[in-house]
Amino acid sequence: MNEGFNIGDSLEFLFMNLYKRDQSTLQMATSQLKNGASLSQILQQLEFSSMVCLQVYFAERHGKLADTLLYAGNQLRKGNKTKEKMLKLLQYPAFLLFLLLIILFLLDQWILPRFKVLYSSIGFTASGSARFFMLFLQTAPSLIFFITIVGVTAVFLFLAYYSKQSPGRKGKLLLKLPFVRDYFTLYFTQIFSKEFSQLLSTGFAVNEILQIFHKQTVYPFFSYIANEINQELKQGSPFADVVKDLPFFDSHLAAMIRHGEKCGHLEQELKYFSHFCEQQLEKKIRKALAILQPAIFIIVGLSVISIYLSVMLPVFQMIESI
Repeated sequence: MNEGFNIGDSLEFLFMNLYKRDQSTLQMATSQLKNGASLSQILQQLEFSSMVCLQVYFAERHGKLADTLLYAGNQLRKGNKTKEKMLKLLQYPAFLLFLLLIILFLLDQWILPRFKVLYSSIGFTASGSARFFMLFLQTAPSLIFFITIVGVTAVFLFLAYYSKQSPGRKGKLLLKLPFVRDYFTLYFTQIFSKEFSQLLSTGFAVNEILQIFHKQTVYPFFSYIANEINQELKQGSPFADVVKDLPFFDSHLAAMIRHGEKCGHLEQELKYFSHFCEQQLEKKIRKALAILQPAIFIIVGLSVISIYLSVMLPVFQMIESI
């Protein structure tokens, strides 16, 4: 589009070069455009992520569609790279965990019963730490299986419950999850600040922007937040104070809004803060990935040591008792 193509020409060019076999989708998209459908609606039908569709929806209002599409593409590329990196980091540790489970199962089913027969034949009974590690070897497979079943069931039940909740309730549920809260608030604050700044830069007033946020149906939580802010503003509350009272935003956003309104540079303040939130989010993800792999290696290492001790300590005690 930066080269002068309109939306229809751009879609046709992409499908001709990237999706040569998917002509039915091209026909659907061009037909929808001719019938007055917006690009965000077409992207929804093509099952793009809700966040991409949301950004395109706002871009259709503030006019920076080409820049928004480039930004959304870069974000998708970053997300895919992060997923690929996570998979690469977890492949080897996951294989070790799987191998460890197999070893625990084999020891529990074949090796440990033979040791028990040997111990009982000479009247030996393990004691102290040797008894503890033998108990670990006996209970570990069942305990791991039980924890896995409980964990998977809990996640499934939570997702089923979460999907049935209202947008506001969904947001509050995410805030209750310790490892999700910080990522959620940073991500939502980054998107909110970016889109608010873009719309401010094209001359929209705050109440008009909130109406745009509220009317969109791509991301219902955005609509919920806009309605909550608008209701408080109608009662005379300052914008910064309303944002401060909402737990879904980063704690520094209210101060940025207050300072921007005071200096008359709210658009620039929100733009810079959006970049800051994006950088903080990427930093947190990198930090989490850097911790995850060593943590799994430590768990595997401790488990291997425990397996070794559960087998060898009773043997050493038996030898000493002879």
